[in-house]
Amino acid sequence: DQELKPEQLVLLLYDEPHEPKGYAIIKTWAQAINAAQPRVKLFEDPTSSDPTQVDPTVWPELDILCPNLPMLLGAPPSFRDFFAGLKQSGKELWFYSCSGPAKLLDPITYHRSQFWWNIKMGAQGSFYWAFGDEGGGSSWNAYMQKRTGYSPLFLAPDSVTDAKHMAAIREGVQVARAREQAADG
Repeated sequence: DQELKPEQLVLLLYDEPHEPKGYAIIKTWAQAINAAQPRVKLFEDPTSSDPTQVDPTVWPELDILCPNLPMLLGAPPSFRDFFAGLKQSGKELWFYSCSGPAKLLDPITYHRSQFWWNIKMGAQGSFYWAFGDEGGGSSWNAYMQKRTGYSPLFLAPDSVTDAKHMAAIREGVQVARAREQAADG
C-alpha cells in the first residue's frame, strides 16, 4: 500500500481536443470524476484554434490546462489572453510542444524558450513529445527513420547520448529554477 492521495492522480481525459465531440466527452467524464473525488486533478491539452468557442462549462471542470506552446505563440493575442485568464481564475497553466523532426528545430527557440514562456506566463509545467521517440529507426541516421523523430536525444539500442536540444531543455529548467529561487529568497 503506497497510501497515495487523490490529488497525486492526474488524469488526461481526451488527448488534444479540438472538436465539440471531444469537449463533450471531457465534460461528461470530468463532472463524474469531480462528483466522485474532486481532489483528483484533471489535465487537458486543448488544441482548439479558438478556445472561446468551446462550451464554456467545460473549463471550470478542469484543473490543469496545457496548451500547445507553438500554437499559442502563433495565435492572435486573444488566444494567449484566454489561457492567462483561466490561470487567473485558479487553473494551473502548463505548456507542451510536439513539433518535429526535433533535431531540425532551433534548440533555443523551440526547446529552451518554452521555459522562458513558463516564467513569463506563470506556467507550472512543461512537456515535449517525446523523449523516447526516435522515429522508428536510428537517431544516428535520420534517413532510415520510418517517421518523424521527436526525441531531443540520440537514441540507440545500447545508449542514450545528449544532444544540444536536450542541453537547451536543461538550461531552460536551470533558468526557471534560478528565477524561482530568487523570487522565494
